[in-house]
Amino acid sequence: MRTPLAAGKAAGYVVSYANASLQVRPLDNVGKGRWIRGLVTRTLSLQVRPLDTWVSYANGPLLQVRPLERGLVTRTRSLQVRPLDTWVSYAERLSLQPSPPTGKSWEEKVLEVRDEMRTAGTDVLVRLGSGRGGLAPQLRGSDIPFNPVFRSYALVTMNTVELFTPAEKVSAEVEEHLHVNQCEEMMCVTIQNYDDIFPRLTSFEDDPLVSTVTISSSYSFTSGASYAIYNAVPASKRRQAASPILFMKGRKNEVEVQGMTNAHLKDAVALCDFLALLENEVIAGTYWDELSAAAKSEEFRSQQEDFLSLSFDTISAAGPNAAVIHYSPSPETNRQIDDQSTYLLDSGAQYKDGTTDITRTLHFGVPTSFQIEAYTRVLMGAMDFAAMVFPVGFTLGDIDLLARRPLYEVGLDYRHGTSHGIGMCLFVHESANNAYEIGFFGSDEPGYYEDGEFGIRLETTLKVVHKDTPHDFVSPMLGFEPVALVPFEPKLINTTLLSRQQCEALNAYHATVRDVVGNELKNQERFEGYDWVLRKTEPLLC
Repeated sequence: MRTPLAAGKAAGYVVSYANASLQVRPLDNVGKGRWIRGLVTRTLSLQVRPLDTWVSYANGPLLQVRPLERGLVTRTRSLQVRPLDTWVSYAERLSLQPSPPTGKSWEEKVLEVRDEMRTAGTDVLVRLGSGRGGLAPQLRGSDIPFNPVFRSYALVTMNTVELFTPAEKVSAEVEEHLHVNQCEEMMCVTIQNYDDIFPRLTSFEDDPLVSTVTISSSYSFTSGASYAIYNAVPASKRRQAASPILFMKGRKNEVEVQGMTNAHLKDAVALCDFLALLENEVIAGTYWDELSAAAKSEEFRSQQEDFLSLSFDTISAAGPNAAVIHYSPSPETNRQIDDQSTYLLDSGAQYKDGTTDITRTLHFGVPTSFQIEAYTRVLMGAMDFAAMVFPVGFTLGDIDLLARRPLYEVGLDYRHGTSHGIGMCLFVHESANNAYEIGFFGSDEPGYYEDGEFGIRLETTLKVVHKDTPHDFVSPMLGFEPVALVPFEPKLINTTLLSRQQCEALNAYHATVRDVVGNELKNQERFEGYDWVLRKTEPLLC
């Protein structure tokens, strides 16, 4: 899935002077804080959506950030605006998995969180937004499309765990699982109404045992605490920092690693089988379009064991639509998939044991020489990124250039991020800014987009592993292994551009696809997909 880091044109921000008209300005590469501060030449009253912690930008005497209980836009009834904080479901009850997908109970997770809290020197940690991640691994909800999470807040102290969620969502089974009303006997969770989080945070003002309350700051794909939460915490005890749970989710243990590996194998089987059908029928003249392909790819995934849902809205893009990075097919934009240009499919799924995200670009006819060169250079960057060996402490920013170098050499580039973290039966977009650690899963997704013509993106999920090296001057060393196993398109590869190392790495990857995915396709008697994999993974001459 394309990551929104520096993707395309940035959204505008709306600001109103007392006696002036509304102004909408694109930010491009200027941060919103710097832009707002640059506006202020006289006293300015600024209303902001409470979803962002805009207060951090009010560092001058002329700028005042003032919270309002209801926004100006939401008070304008004539505007059909869906609030950003609208949840899909309030009342659907939580479900309980029979065993934790993380291999650890919620009690063990809480103990890990408390260890992080001790290290950070905080008395209270406020867990924001959506439950399950990090604290309640066996609970599943459906409040957010494509994500098995639920509407909640949580407060963790060294002695208590408080969950704030709509009461009607909690069944007797869930209460028993969380040891509700058994606090004298064992670790327990106290459940309170969702909106009670605000007076509870305010109450820490008079609690002599609490000196520090930590709320989330904006970090990578996480927007951080809302202004409502920020304002409810006593200023003298308030601390903002990236939630330690973000980093805990990035360090997947052996059970989680195996689950993610299993999920990606099932996903590869479904995708290879679908792409075989699509290619064979398009070449035969059968009509396919973006919407029908998206629906059919979901159908194939739903046939796999432990499928829950898609992990995001499928990007099914043919021809010039594929050049739109944030494209989403609709009846108005729907295009036929034919043999005249590229077809880009960016898709993924939620399984009980993992979350997947993969992009492949195909051509069902005769590609142009420029399409071949662009595809090959995108592939070269993807392989160079995946082949990197690096010391502990490296981040995405340290190696992003590797994915772009083959494009840079001929004056090309792409306007989106190269990688994002991937959750384990959680959000398909997780942090990409923290230092790589063993067990981290992330995307490798360079691309190229020719406006009005075609688009290419090649996204493969990688896991971080230990790498043995002949010397240990810098130790330990880390690297990547692919877990998403779907072939690349041979007709779009110019092997003369590849180095021997790149060519051999590609052949090795395709051999793994043929062995691992091919065998599973045979086991599931998906012979059309099996034959397709054999064709696509024939060794290239290096």
